[in-house]
Amino acid sequence: MPDNDTDKSVFVVTFPLKTEPWQEDRINKMMRLLTVFYNDKQKHLLEKWKYIHNSAEYKEHKAEKARNSLVAYMRDFGYSEFGFKEMFKDIHLNDSPYATHGLNSAILRNLAKFAWSAWSKKLEEKNKKHLY
Repeated sequence: MPDNDTDKSVFVVTFPLKTEPWQEDRINKMMRLLTVFYNDKQKHLLEKWKYIHNSAEYKEHKAEKARNSLVAYMRDFGYSEFGFKEMFKDIHLNDSPYATHGLNSAILRNLAKFAWSAWSKKLEEKNKKHLY
């Protein structure tokens, strides 16, 4: 327990996880499926980015040198945190092999968050490069 209000000490207790072989197999399969799913979505996003990047409208927005209009333009194509969450949650709309292996919405939401953090860095880098 902290001594005073400013003490922000945190204690972590770790216990070994005792699993059976079938549980380890299931976890490994889920991790492989997550990797395939994540890479699939990233490939789709990259193809979409290349299409958008080569479009005349994008070049027009880039020529304006208005960062806000460029960000809004990309948001229209789903390049936002909410857009990524929508894209990643479509797995449960149909009966896909991913949904049947225990990939729930919380896992997919975190996966979308990781994807957005990677893309937001890329978009920020691109915007800075084009504006200056």
